[in-house]
Amino acid sequence: MAQIMLLQGHISGILFADRSGLNTFEKNLRIETSLERCFEVPYYFYKLTKREALDKVIECFSPMNMGGRINLIQFDITDKCNLNCALCSHFSPLVENENRYSIKQFISDVGRLQELTEHIESIGLWGGETLLHPELDRIIDICREAFPESGIEVGTNGILIPSISDEILNAIQRNNCTVRISGYPPTMKILDKIEKRLEEKEIRYSVVPIDRFFKRYELPGIYDIKERHAGCGSKVCHVVKDGTYSSCYVPYGTQVFNQYFGKKFDVKDSIYDLYDELLDMISFTEKIKGILDICRYCGDIEMHPWKTVGEDKDAISSWIRIDDEYNIESDRGRISCNTDNNSKKGCIGKLFSVFGCRIK
Repeated sequence: MAQIMLLQGHISGILFADRSGLNTFEKNLRIETSLERCFEVPYYFYKLTKREALDKVIECFSPMNMGGRINLIQFDITDKCNLNCALCSHFSPLVENENRYSIKQFISDVGRLQELTEHIESIGLWGGETLLHPELDRIIDICREAFPESGIEVGTNGILIPSISDEILNAIQRNNCTVRISGYPPTMKILDKIEKRLEEKEIRYSVVPIDRFFKRYELPGIYDIKERHAGCGSKVCHVVKDGTYSSCYVPYGTQVFNQYFGKKFDVKDSIYDLYDELLDMISFTEKIKGILDICRYCGDIEMHPWKTVGEDKDAISSWIRIDDEYNIESDRGRISCNTDNNSKKGCIGKLFSVFGCRIK
């Protein structure tokens, strides 16, 4: 322990994982938003002797070895969704041409991540709606083979679980994945059927009831990026997608918005090339956990009851806030919007209190 104390200033704290190895998105959020720099001791440490575990912790915190260890990497394997949620933070209802991960590209990107990381605590497979990917079983197998010690979570709204093929569920089960269910109102109506199917397959799962969505993106983008990043609950959602990466999912969602309405959000400095020849383990770790230029578009959270997209789908103000005097030309008509912008401070962490989570 004395050796660990010598590393003060390089870490904020140590968190020990549950013996069961359960690892959820919510847990990762709380870890990285409560501590400036931390390391979560993963479940496989319980296989080590006390001396081996202590040596490993010291190694992880060494100033010479801060690169390559990441709590969460999220693969967005499709941007298409079978629900039509208003205020979707990925803007999935605006997707006109599906962008789906090919197996060839996925294998390549996973291989590149092996080069750039020493350990990834949790890997998330997300969408859109993840279960819509026709080769999800292969993606899961590839992911597990490449990262045998990582937790793998499959994110879904759960609607398709009662009818999904056995091949998909078998892949989830044999690869020891956890299914994370976003419990939107349509999901909760059939939750008994969803849980029955998963329990029959002996698949671990968590359910997060969600009856509210938030509006937070704001044009023209005037916020201080350091302040916004410091209080952001999404900064742990590190994303790899189609040969690129970012410290947050927002740049990829706003690309969908830009394609639908015409370019409005500047994302060029917030999405990076995964195959940059100058990229190494340390620089990758720093960039994928770093502050983004797109943080300037994240305003205060404004909560709204969950609903599906209606006739106002083509109105920009249905998706984002627009400053009082900021008028923009949209491919779908000229939009101006009056909003209450008296408050320019706030924390995305307010969102935490909205959800309750149960794990099976």
